[in-house]
Amino acid sequence: MKKIVLLTIIVTMTFVGCASNISVKIPPHTPTTDGDQLALIPPRNIHLNAVQDNRTLSIADGSREAAFGVPMGNIEFKPTVSEIVKDIIVSELTNSGHKVVDQEKQVIITAKIMEFKVGTITTPVYWDVIGNTLVEIEVLSLMGVQIKKSYASTCQERTYIWPGESVINKAMQSCITDFANKFRNDAELALTIKNIAE
Repeated sequence: MKKIVLLTIIVTMTFVGCASNISVKIPPHTPTTDGDQLALIPPRNIHLNAVQDNRTLSIADGSREAAFGVPMGNIEFKPTVSEIVKDIIVSELTNSGHKVVDQEKQVIITAKIMEFKVGTITTPVYWDVIGNTLVEIEVLSLMGVQIKKSYASTCQERTYIWPGESVINKAMQSCITDFANKFRNDAELALTIKNIAE
């Protein structure tokens, strides 16, 4: 046991010497058509309001830790989280046959980012990279809010080497895919969009 603790301390001090912030590039979203409820309703012209980032802005997008909770630098997503979420929503709507327009129409969608972060849980043997997202979606007509939904995702990737950009990206891609699936396959959301008069 003492040897394991000593080895952990040595490894931790080694990583402390090379601690740094990193940027993680999130690629453009690629939709699928699995169980696509949004594609089952007639095509609509939809206006997407500017995505609101309601997270605590003083906190980084994520962080990495070594053993004993030693901080090893912050994580920043590229592009910004607002741009990532906008890309997901626009991609899913257009892939389902709808058109996202600049002018306000009868169907309006707002998106609020409540959580979009990544962190690590560390043991002497491995790191668990944990991603968490929470996005609130509202569908509005010119008469006001018609429905409000929340989509939460938690994703995990385990690595036995220092968690770099690749494994962090993989964890967040799982959360992004889960959010996109829930948004696309939400029958209640699709029905609300369908029932808003042209």
